Amino acid sequence: MSRKSEIRILKALGGTASLDRIYAAVQNRAPEKVAQNPNWAAKIRQTVNSHPDSFKSVERGVWALAA
Repeated sequence: MSRKSEIRILKALGGTASLDRIYAAVQNRAPEKVAQNPNWAAKIRQTVNSHPDSFKSVERGVWALAA
């Protein structure tokens, strides 16, 4: 998943969501990519952790779009 894809997903989820909700949205929107990459969930965590300009941690396991 790209940062832009994750931003779109988080916007669709109302701007704040748990990792579980983000994972479910990714599985629904891109099942072929999930099937091809056994580390897709780790990649999502890596992306949100690596881009503080785009994502902020609200609490453990919950992320929001950065202002």
